[in-house]
Amino acid sequence: MAGDWIKMRVGLHTHPKVVRMASASKADRLRIVGALHAAWCLFDAHSVDGVLDGYTAEIVDELIGFPGFAAAMISVGWLEENGESLVMPGFSEHNGQSAKRRAQDADRKKNVRKASASQADKMRTREEKRREDIKDLNPTQGEPVDNFSEVENSPPSEPSPDPDPGANNFVQDNHPPPAGGIGALGKFVMHKRWQPLADFVQRAA
Repeated sequence: MAGDWIKMRVGLHTHPKVVRMASASKADRLRIVGALHAAWCLFDAHSVDGVLDGYTAEIVDELIGFPGFAAAMISVGWLEENGESLVMPGFSEHNGQSAKRRAQDADRKKNVRKASASQADKMRTREEKRREDIKDLNPTQGEPVDNFSEVENSPPSEPSPDPDPGANNFVQDNHPPPAGGIGALGKFVMHKRWQPLADFVQRAA
């Protein structure tokens, strides 16, 4: 069934409590982890609130097949005795349906974040490719030159610089370009396959 699982830490085999239990039981840490899995599964299967009525430490040892294991759990605070019952502290945080739903929700949100980040990366890649294609179709001509500002900013003692024919405001044959620099009637890049419009001469006059 989908609900038949429990939460276990990735680094459980190096947890300080596991190390202490292994030392006290003189057992391998991986055996301790396996026994913990069996004990937690026992509570998950037969308890809804972390309490096992009628169970004792000896019964847990017998069910798991590990003499003295329940006492080792008690010594590190992972198990408590309450009269004729055993209690698992923090059961609702790690076991039970509510804890499993929280874990599943966390995993789902994590996967959604990963998918969103991946989609965002793909969108950025497509946008960058589109910009590169536009750049290839419209090569840049460098920074524009302003002849008027050069003349105005020249010191009185220095001669005015010669106008730059590549400037946006270059005046040629007493015909300055339209306002705003290069425009429909201003200077433009002559491409190999360019063909003049029928009214080209009239518009250029």
